[in-house]
Amino acid sequence: MLKRYMSRDNQSVTTQDLNDLGNFPRQSFDALVSNAVSGLKYFSGFAATRSGQAEVTLGPGYFWGGGPFYSREGDTVFNFLTGGSYLPAAAGLKRKVAIVTYGETVQTDVQDRGFRTDDEGAAQSQSVPVQEYRYARLDLISGPIAADPQKPTLDVGLVPVAWVTLDNNGVLETNGIEMAEDYRLPSVESLKQLIRAIQSWREQIGQAIDTIQTELITIKAAIPHRIGKLLQDIIARLDELEHLAKRPASAVKVFIEQFISEDFSDTDAAGYSAKVEFGLSFPLGASAVQPIALVNPLDAKVKTVNDIMLPAWTEKKRVSVTDGDGEISILQYPVSTRETVQKFLTRTVWELEPFENVQYRDGIGLGSSVLLTQVLEQATRQAFSEAGGSYSQSDLVAAWDEAKAQLAANGIGKMFEVRGAGGEARGFQIYAQDHYGATVYYYRLTRKIVSQEPYWDTVTTTTQVSGTHVSQTFNQATDGWLTSVEFELSQVAGSGDVHILVCETAGGKPKLDAVIGRGMVSVASLVAGMNRAPINPTFMKGGRMFSIILASSGNHFLRTKSGNTYAQGAAFYLDDTGAWQPIQNSGDLCFGLNFATFASNRIEVQMQSLELAGGISTMRLLTADREPDGTRLIWEVQRAGRWYQISEGEPEALSGAPNLVAFRAVFIGTQDLMPGFDISQSEVQLGRLADEFKHISIERTLDAATTSVQLAYEVQGWDSDDHVLVPSVIVAGSPVAADTVTSFANPDNSAKVRFLADFTVPSTTSFTPVLDGATDTTGKYFVVTERRDSAF
Repeated sequence: MLKRYMSRDNQSVTTQDLNDLGNFPRQSFDALVSNAVSGLKYFSGFAATRSGQAEVTLGPGYFWGGGPFYSREGDTVFNFLTGGSYLPAAAGLKRKVAIVTYGETVQTDVQDRGFRTDDEGAAQSQSVPVQEYRYARLDLISGPIAADPQKPTLDVGLVPVAWVTLDNNGVLETNGIEMAEDYRLPSVESLKQLIRAIQSWREQIGQAIDTIQTELITIKAAIPHRIGKLLQDIIARLDELEHLAKRPASAVKVFIEQFISEDFSDTDAAGYSAKVEFGLSFPLGASAVQPIALVNPLDAKVKTVNDIMLPAWTEKKRVSVTDGDGEISILQYPVSTRETVQKFLTRTVWELEPFENVQYRDGIGLGSSVLLTQVLEQATRQAFSEAGGSYSQSDLVAAWDEAKAQLAANGIGKMFEVRGAGGEARGFQIYAQDHYGATVYYYRLTRKIVSQEPYWDTVTTTTQVSGTHVSQTFNQATDGWLTSVEFELSQVAGSGDVHILVCETAGGKPKLDAVIGRGMVSVASLVAGMNRAPINPTFMKGGRMFSIILASSGNHFLRTKSGNTYAQGAAFYLDDTGAWQPIQNSGDLCFGLNFATFASNRIEVQMQSLELAGGISTMRLLTADREPDGTRLIWEVQRAGRWYQISEGEPEALSGAPNLVAFRAVFIGTQDLMPGFDISQSEVQLGRLADEFKHISIERTLDAATTSVQLAYEVQGWDSDDHVLVPSVIVAGSPVAADTVTSFANPDNSAKVRFLADFTVPSTTSFTPVLDGATDTTGKYFVVTERRDSAF
């Protein structure tokens, strides 16, 4: 009680003292109800039944007034014939009557009591009530008469108990009484049952709800941009006009070399040393391979299990089949020794080019959409061609259109990506820089090569597992990292470890040659009940069927559950022929699947620094990773105090060819899904470009003899103080030097330099172009983006 009356020996007692013995407990109960049960008005009890043609009987019940509560004992009968004019007079009409309750405090139980009338002890008898009773009143409130009657409007202090529907004969036999369940006070037992129902419901669909944010991100990332037909026609026409504009008027034949691949290069020629890949550039001079490793092996930001590194995670159960009602003995099925093939993660390769490929100068400023269009066209053409090999004009425009849409949404400085049919992706980034009052637009290419399957077949480990093999298939609703598998035993034998395999399925049955995760529980650790088997973190692709396989030589008993629909799979055993057969009449195995859940949606993890003596100008990342849709695994290096995104092709990351750069991984995702990688199968290949190159083209064959040849070539990143580029041609096996070499600014792109080299050659029907280039400064390179070989 909140208050307690205190009395002492030989203490006089007043009337208020005695009344407080009842008031104090009442005040405590009122406070308990108001604060712990409900501060609103409800009823309980008052079960209503149709006890006659025009009669309704209510049982005992309570009115709860948000603190005070009132009771009514015994049955209460309402007769709608004798109790008033409630029944409609005409057939076809009806009326709804509310049976309501409210509280009233009354004084009752009148008894004779003696009262002193003077100080000498004289007394007089009086009849007085000796109880104060909180009484729950019941009353009737009529609604309007109508063919489709409505419920009556009630005053604020009234609580409906039941709605009674009347016609001209009395209470309707069917659906004549409707309890006002919304106003019934829920009991602790009813709440317990509700909690059980919610838990059961959550087990049914909780996995989908838990990961809905991740799914929304995945769906958004997969929505394509629309392509305009008019835009496709415009770009196709611009491409044709560009080639016509650059053709010399008097040339009898023109050969165009855009250095997309080495198809037009004589790589077997003596002295050949160059890199041809969307531009002619310097070959690799020195290189080194460095494994990816943590600076701090105990870094709490990540968790590495069996070399699989993920952001630090805790487990959360997504799938649970419990409360089994049956059991099966493992050894009732055939014992065999089977080979299993363990798959590993996807391979991803990132390559960062050492220089910008194209620049466009805009003297007006960032608002010039014409210049941005030129950058996008050039970047997308090269990126898509490298990613997919051959391509149609409509394919090119599709990629360009999507990149423009991303640019409009994200702004300059974002990474765009196009993908070829072979699974190779080529990315490019557009960025801007102020240059003496004008804006120069750049783009930089990166390459990303990704296997499209979730696990890579060509890197596998084959092992043997002996014993009986029992399996349970299940549908995986959403993407996630599986970290442990639970299975329930009803009996544990004295011997026999339990091996757990997680594998892909074919035709709804397990595939032992497609194992993607494994674990084991020793017989000493087995218990009668749920057993947990940790496995290497295994990425589970949503929308696919997988299987867990339990293999053991011990006669353990597995708990099963019949009639289960959640797992949406089936139980199998492996027969003597190696075929999976369904387990009849046993339902599903009782099991649970625990997935990783992450505390943060972005973490930065320091890796060991990258170092190459003489400077780093190129970088190639090879990682065995998994980057689910909606997540990102970004690799960054630090130079001059700033972090640059290598995997996003961010400009100036390796400017100046630094000898040493800090290195880190950035994991981006959601609470339910993050990227991860196998640290034992990931490495960085560092390179430094050579200081010179020599490129020899294939022989150019003419239709008629000529004595005049011209090489017109465009160079990106040219600096006459540091760079040398010498053109020549080979005629009849002998080199011929240029008569004149003239340079001038590119009128279409002021960030490039155009060269014209004119040659007088002996009369010939063929010639071979040669370019020799060199740089005096390590880390400062140029690229030849195009060359046109003309014969006159």
